[in-house]
Amino acid sequence: MSKRSGGGAIRIAVAATSAVRRAGLESIIRSQAEFYLAGSFGTVASLVSFARSTDLDVIVIDADSIRDLLLEPTSDAVIVLLTEVTEARSISRLLRSRVRAILSRDSDPDDVLSAIYASYDGLVLLSTPAAESLAGVYGDQSLEVEAELSEEITSRETDVLRMLAH
Repeated sequence: MSKRSGGGAIRIAVAATSAVRRAGLESIIRSQAEFYLAGSFGTVASLVSFARSTDLDVIVIDADSIRDLLLEPTSDAVIVLLTEVTEARSISRLLRSRVRAILSRDSDPDDVLSAIYASYDGLVLLSTPAAESLAGVYGDQSLEVEAELSEEITSRETDVLRMLAH
């Protein structure tokens, strides 16, 4: 169900250790009239502190380390992650930690915009390598093994994986 009918700007904060990548993300956010850039940070830790005290809708993070993202939820905002992480277990953990879009770090601006809109609207968007990694977990498993594996993820995540595999 879309949240876009409310009328207000989508409040977004970005974090990237690279000043160039951060400026690129800021430019993407500023290019859309529906978006409001609420904050921009050089570290995930700084963003986490900000997010705890600010009402955000979406957080966009460019990072290769996912440790900071696997901590307790910092706000109700959904997370769009630009990363090279494609290992299935890490992706599963990220999806349980409010990450709703996982893209390659070299994604073009249109892909980043799509991920922000999809996440804001309550959808999950994965890059092809991330989706293939998750689908590969179930690809050749017998029903007994599949049932055993699904205990590690929610039934909703299992449904999403099945849809992605087809």
